[in-house]
Amino acid sequence: MVTLKMKSDGNSILVTILLGTYNSSKYIVDSLESIRTQTYSNVELVVSDDCSTDDTLEIVNKWLTTNKDRFRNVQIVCSSTNTGITKNCNRGFKLATGQYIKLIAGDDLLTPNCIENLLDFATVENADVVYGKVCPFYDCGINKHPVAGFFELKNHAIFKLNSRNQYLKLLEGETTIYAAGNFFSKMLIDEMNGFDEQYVMMEDFPFFVKITSMSYRIRHLDELVVMYRMRSMTDKNFLKSKRYLLWFNDINLFEKNELIPRLLAERKYVYLSDLYTRRFARLIRTKNNGSLAFILSRIIESLSLINIRTRIRMLFYYFGVR
Repeated sequence: MVTLKMKSDGNSILVTILLGTYNSSKYIVDSLESIRTQTYSNVELVVSDDCSTDDTLEIVNKWLTTNKDRFRNVQIVCSSTNTGITKNCNRGFKLATGQYIKLIAGDDLLTPNCIENLLDFATVENADVVYGKVCPFYDCGINKHPVAGFFELKNHAIFKLNSRNQYLKLLEGETTIYAAGNFFSKMLIDEMNGFDEQYVMMEDFPFFVKITSMSYRIRHLDELVVMYRMRSMTDKNFLKSKRYLLWFNDINLFEKNELIPRLLAERKYVYLSDLYTRRFARLIRTKNNGSLAFILSRIIESLSLINIRTRIRMLFYYFGVR
């Protein structure tokens, strides 16, 4: 049995949980249950659906018939066309009335203390953006991403830096921050006008670069808050999917518009060269069919300075060297 907790000062802060869905029927009840069983009570639920063609919304509405009283408020917004992750998030942001917002995708899971722990940390530290630990997992009989611990270790260093150095690390490309782990103040989201909608399937990276460039520091809560369902980015079938191709266009556009000019401005020429290496490998992998092109792209990508450093650090990690 879950014991619901209010803030100790009696002035409970409203938190909006924004659940983004698109053809999520297979997992949506699990996600909703992870929201319902939060130990923090003062929660608003906003469901933003990106024109699902399955029965996601029917399942959500049926679930709400017996569970809507758990929440201070419930709102559902549906798009008449499929617009991508970024616009789907922004539609939800516009409905959110909480002082803080927690994003979750329709196939991910919140840990029971997720909201309570993130909110306590954000209020004590007066933080506008907090990143909590994320455990990636796959469906195919593997309960945990094989390098989940390494990625947490790899990312941990950036949170010790000030906003200026966080910004530089993000430009360099050596950090992977799972968007699922973040917790935002509504004030920050409003100030930034949400996520940048020119990037259809890449809401997180442009946002982090933007806010750190504006002196907002990403704070770190060393507590597990989300179980994040993984999709293979190396599977050749996935690399031909609509989802990946939209992301491919987004990352190319973001590099052209933002990363390359910013790296030039910071005179980070080594990292700029490295970006072009990874960019070239990605182009070969995406624009050509067949195993030969796939293998060639992986060889080129292996020459990237960042990937070489990552492999070395992974070896140290697996052999117990921190």
